[in-house]
Amino acid sequence: MLTTLRSTAGRPPTDHTASGVIRLLLILCGLTALLLTTATLVAAPARAADAPAASRPPTQAAHLADRLRENPVHITDQLPRAVPRSMAPDFARLAERTGVPTYVLVLPGRSGSGEDLLGAVHDRLGRDGLLLIFS
Repeated sequence: MLTTLRSTAGRPPTDHTASGVIRLLLILCGLTALLLTTATLVAAPARAADAPAASRPPTQAAHLADRLRENPVHITDQLPRAVPRSMAPDFARLAERTGVPTYVLVLPGRSGSGEDLLGAVHDRLGRDGLLLIFS
């Protein structure tokens, strides 16, 4: 069986074509509304970030950056048997062998991505170097 394709050029739009255009317009309107809603939700945390620092609790990234300013190796106290804090000098010796400023965080495993935390700690630390997170 041979099917032929017919061109619709020069013909007035049919109800099928008109309903397709209407459907497309409704989808575009829905996407626009979704984008506007998302933009509003994203702007709300930005306004919260403008609050005075004294009224905001420190974030995990800010806390960890403070610890790294005091000592380039921070081992959490939540893993005393798996990684005792007494191993910090060993981590420091290995970090010195890199030849660049190296900061080491040993943290408990998390379900989320460590990349976000890594970037946030680096930004708050404000120092160039290699930042490693072990979890």
